[in-house]
Amino acid sequence: MKVTLIHDILRAVTTDIMLILLIFTMSTPKYNKKYIYISVAVLITSFNLATNMYFYLSQNYSAVVLTDLITLILIGFALKPFFSETAMQWCFSFVTLLNIYAAIVFISYYLSAISPHPYYGVIVLRIVCFGVIIWIFRKKIGPLYRSVKEYWHVYSLLTVSLLVNYIYYLLCGDIEQTMQENFIPIMFLIFLTLFIYIGIFLSLKIIIQRYTLREENIKIQTERVLLQKTTAEMQQRLSLMDDAVKQMRVVQHDRRHFNATLTELIEQGEIAQALTLIQKQSAALPQGPRSYCENVEVNAAVCYYVAMANEKGIACDIKLNIPKNVSVDGLELAIMISNLLENAIQGVSAVVDEKQRKISFTVIDTGQLILEIKNYYVGKIETDEYGLPLSKKSGHGFGTQSVVSFAKKWNAELDYEISNNLFQVRMII
Repeated sequence: MKVTLIHDILRAVTTDIMLILLIFTMSTPKYNKKYIYISVAVLITSFNLATNMYFYLSQNYSAVVLTDLITLILIGFALKPFFSETAMQWCFSFVTLLNIYAAIVFISYYLSAISPHPYYGVIVLRIVCFGVIIWIFRKKIGPLYRSVKEYWHVYSLLTVSLLVNYIYYLLCGDIEQTMQENFIPIMFLIFLTLFIYIGIFLSLKIIIQRYTLREENIKIQTERVLLQKTTAEMQQRLSLMDDAVKQMRVVQHDRRHFNATLTELIEQGEIAQALTLIQKQSAALPQGPRSYCENVEVNAAVCYYVAMANEKGIACDIKLNIPKNVSVDGLELAIMISNLLENAIQGVSAVVDEKQRKISFTVIDTGQLILEIKNYYVGKIETDEYGLPLSKKSGHGFGTQSVVSFAKKWNAELDYEISNNLFQVRMII
């Protein structure tokens, strides 16, 4: 009797400890303070041992199993506040925990029969079985299982059906007699459990792989569109530069005739006419591009979009302190700024109030580039769960994606603020 009681107590404590470790492996603790969970583990083990002590003394193991199940269910409800899963995700995990517990109870009983010391063979087998399961969750399927929990509604019927079958065998009568008389159906149920959970993980793994592949394809297509868009913009700028070169050639050609005429007027003493001619020529000369900053790529992009804004009657307040050499790729920085300015121009174009038809663009160099663009807009701007603006128009939205990609690549801090018809973008690079 003494040996049996010691065996029962050791088996109960071992099982409780392994179950607690499995719970912490399958779920995500909400708090960082370990002493809270150690205290909870001690309370659970003590409570379960105390509730079963009477049945251990009377060797009523059917009552022990029933008490264990009831205790586990109560503990499941009590532990939920200590973990960050949703209620249904927690229920799914706890059903899985109970299935594992039941399967290991049966496996350890059957295999202990071939052990030279069955009393302690059960304990060793439970430690090994739980240890293998915990190792698999920690090292092999942890991230995948978190995805399984997110799809609990898809797999819950299967897992609950397994649990119902386990409960039937655990509570249908004398537990030892049931296990002896139903060896084949119980082993079939254990193998079925194994195959079902393997099927769940494999199916979800395939779904995730396909989803990842689709996301990669979308990303490649998006990058291709962005590249085409950027290439088209660069071609347009090169065309403008070519036009400017041709215009300067015309100016140089005309200047020779102007100089000859001016010389003739001066030689004839027509000073007043010569001054008038000079004034007209100065007014007719094309204005050179303005220098907004030392960085060549960014300055070219800003000049282009400022000219575009001015053509639409949009005022631009540009204050840029961007050095010639920056810590990021200059062309990528220019493309990102181009996207922001283009989006700002599109937003302001619909504004009617002349006082609000303006764009403010400021960059300060403090060792890091602190960038801010502000513009007014009309209508409603929808945002996603991360606060990024969304566009439902076909062909739009790539500019924001490009800006986000730039921020991720260069570890920049990006913030969008939308309020009172004022759209603000801030970035620290």
